[in-house]
Amino acid sequence: AGTTIKSYKQGADGKAPALVIERGAKIIADGTADKPITFTTAIPSQFLPMRGAWGGLILLGNGVVNGPPGTERNIEGLDAGLGTYGGTDDTDNSGILRYVRVWYGGADINPDPTNPE
Repeated sequence: AGTTIKSYKQGADGKAPALVIERGAKIIADGTADKPITFTTAIPSQFLPMRGAWGGLILLGNGVVNGPPGTERNIEGLDAGLGTYGGTDDTDNSGILRYVRVWYGGADINPDPTNPE
């Protein structure tokens, strides 16, 4: 508890780093009210606040998503098979996020100039 994890806005490949919790994996980020866990940007504070300063936190579970039963989707920007989420298990558990702050995320994790967002 009480730690800060920082990310750069983009890697050498031009993609925004993100913490991706894949299906079947778990994140245990168990902070306290006095010592929260913060995921944020490495950009100096004088340039903040800034939306989209890194990719953010992405949880890919096995729960039901919009569509026919068993529908699976893929996160745009991740290679096929690496960003798959959805399924039929609404009891799926991706871990613990307690007293966690995710600041300044939202950057496009793989910008595609042919598909501006």
